[in-house]
Amino acid sequence: MKKNYLVQLITLLLWVSPISVMAACEITEKQILGTWTRIGNQGFFEDMSFELDGKVRSFSSWLHDRPEIMGATWVLKDCRLSIDNKEDKNLSFTFTVTLNKGLLELKEGKDVITAKYKRIQ
Repeated sequence: MKKNYLVQLITLLLWVSPISVMAACEITEKQILGTWTRIGNQGFFEDMSFELDGKVRSFSSWLHDRPEIMGATWVLKDCRLSIDNKEDKNLSFTFTVTLNKGLLELKEGKDVITAKYKRIQ
């Protein structure tokens, strides 16, 4: 009985895994381009911008309407957003990204509260 159950479980996992991989991340670079502002108090960035000029992806952020991070680079792959600030590695980040009802949601780590942003441009 246990052997039959195990075979069924393995068969199910093999069938489901390719489907999960195919739908891993549907967020594209084009969807996050532009300027975003934070909703509420959760999240590191108050305002941020993702730009794409040819192959160069630049990231900037503002705190209290003043530049905070300027000219960092970003990469979006498999719903993971990496921001690399060569000037200050303490201001480099990796987030899990989702889009939910037009809001960009960034989550850093497992148990950290999700920061939500709305597009302003």
